Amino acid sequence: MQSDAEFAAAVLEGRVATRGPWRASQPQQRRTESTQGSQGRGRGRSGARQHPGARPDAGAGGSKRARHGKQQQQQHQRQHGHGQDYSSRSSIAGSSGSADPLSVYGQPGPRSTARVAHCTACDVFVPRRPGDWEVHTAGIRHRRQLLSLRTFGEPNRLVLSAFESPPDSAEAAQRLVGAKAAQAFGLAPAGGAAGRGQQAGAATAAAPCPQLLQAARQLRTEALKQLLNMFGVGQIYNSAAAAFEEHHLAACLQQAASVLDQQQRQQHGAAASSAGSSSSSAGSSRWTVSTGAELAALAHLALTGQLDAAELAVTLAPQPAEAPRSQHAALAAALPLLLPPLRRSARLACLRLALPAPAGPDGVRLAQLWQQAWQSTLPALRELLESSAPLRTLRLELPSCLHESTAAYLPQLHAAAEAAPLAVRRHVLPALHPRAGRCSLLQLLPLGVLRDVLDLAAPLQPCTVHMTEAAAATAAAQPAG
Repeated sequence: MQSDAEFAAAVLEGRVATRGPWRASQPQQRRTESTQGSQGRGRGRSGARQHPGARPDAGAGGSKRARHGKQQQQQHQRQHGHGQDYSSRSSIAGSSGSADPLSVYGQPGPRSTARVAHCTACDVFVPRRPGDWEVHTAGIRHRRQLLSLRTFGEPNRLVLSAFESPPDSAEAAQRLVGAKAAQAFGLAPAGGAAGRGQQAGAATAAAPCPQLLQAARQLRTEALKQLLNMFGVGQIYNSAAAAFEEHHLAACLQQAASVLDQQQRQQHGAAASSAGSSSSSAGSSRWTVSTGAELAALAHLALTGQLDAAELAVTLAPQPAEAPRSQHAALAAALPLLLPPLRRSARLACLRLALPAPAGPDGVRLAQLWQQAWQSTLPALRELLESSAPLRTLRLELPSCLHESTAAYLPQLHAAAEAAPLAVRRHVLPALHPRAGRCSLLQLLPLGVLRDVLDLAAPLQPCTVHMTEAAAATAAAQPAG
């Protein structure tokens, strides 16, 4: 054959033999050959007994050669017979006077049996039930294979049927049929080669550094773990995982760092202008995030110790009514990433979390999604209260769909808040024991000074938890990007 296309066309037309037609009769042929072989071996042994002067292996060698020659002859006959079946089928299709050469694929192929019909174009078997073959030939898979055969001369090529609407963007076309096929459909990115070169140059100039890519890669891994823990493997997981692409996360990290730097400069300017007087916003940091990647970038700032504020307010921006559920799932999965790094903060005294109320025509399903994700966020809140002694106030502004589950979990949150200062004091008080702490330097401190230090570091009054309605929340927060 001159090319792969001609070879594929020859296979589909039946001019090249395949193993299909004789597969059903293969066991019977093997039994026949084994019977003939055993008879030949018996004759060889009997011949060796009749002629004592002959070599012992003469009869066995002759039977093996005869059996091998017979197998080759049967294989040759099967191949020629199979080729004749395909050629006769093609000749019948050609002599029928049909104008469409692909009409032969509308009938069951030669590999069909009494129970199933084989489609040569799709290489699938269809049960011989009334209407099943008609359903298959009218389906999208069969039509795509016919279009591939008509256009490219071979099956299994990525094509769009005539009754399918084209993708709405070049990116969607490339995801559906690939870059080359998208260009063939006229759906390549606009701008031509020059425009693509300029885009590539701009992307190279703005490429993130390897450290940011490494941090983005780790964030993506943790976010995917949260998605898997909340929603399992499915459509939501696959769609929401695309929101945590590494380069997009790296860009969000850069943007979050620039916003944090701007906040710190404003706080330093306010502190300098106050001339020693305390400012209410000197130790506060307010953020409004709209995507899961932005929230994950904020969690990275807390993990690296850059987000060290006495008051932290994080508001999840309301999503548009046409926003897919995967966008809400990405936000919900990134929220548990923020809470564990806050345990290390030695200054955090007030934390406010504001979640949007699900709205739009899909509000009921979004409420169920947030209820499912909130079950994984509540344990992270409890662990934060257990290990963060400086935290004095936790404000939760939640939608009504999360109030019931949070109210049921409030006793555990209060117990964790009460145990946090006791855990800190439990590690300090043994140093005051006359025998266990006789070598501790804390024995040199006056008891009143030590009590004041403990009251500042781990006050006995536990953290208070406030829960309010999300609709009453007014967020004057600075966006993260």
